[in-house]
Amino acid sequence: MKTEFRNSFAKNLRARRKDKDFLDRVKEVIEEVEQAADLSGVANLKKLRVTIVGFASATSA
Repeated sequence: MKTEFRNSFAKNLRARRKDKDFLDRVKEVIEEVEQAADLSGVANLKKLRVTIVGFASATSA
């Protein structure tokens, strides 16, 4: 699969550059995703569930 990253992702990784274990785990996961043909090929992938509690609406008069 093709992967794309936001600039903020790279910034977050730079902030944790001293944590080599974390960076190694991130690298392994990225490589696993890139090698997978589809999402079923990614281990331990969990579907996100979103619950909308409420919303606000702003209207101008």
